[in-house]
Amino acid sequence: MTLLEIINNEITETKTNEMGPTAVETYNKIKNFPLRALLGFGRRIGLPQEVLRPLGRTNDTESLIDEIMGFLHGDDWERALMRARVL
Repeated sequence: MTLLEIINNEITETKTNEMGPTAVETYNKIKNFPLRALLGFGRRIGLPQEVLRPLGRTNDTESLIDEIMGFLHGDDWERALMRARVL
């Protein structure tokens, strides 16, 4: 393994181990947000406009929450909420 590969692996591990909010904390925070607040939150976290624009037009808050949670916590976010008995 080269030095560059070792450094890249350490950076990746650091990013994945950062102490950020859990899926449960994020969901509890945003679950009752109105559409406008969800769109602003999505922009703030860096969700692409190609995702935000169509969902903003449909007023579909559930899909927007799904996109935000998937973007922040990956595809297993629903399982984490089920394990925590939030869903």
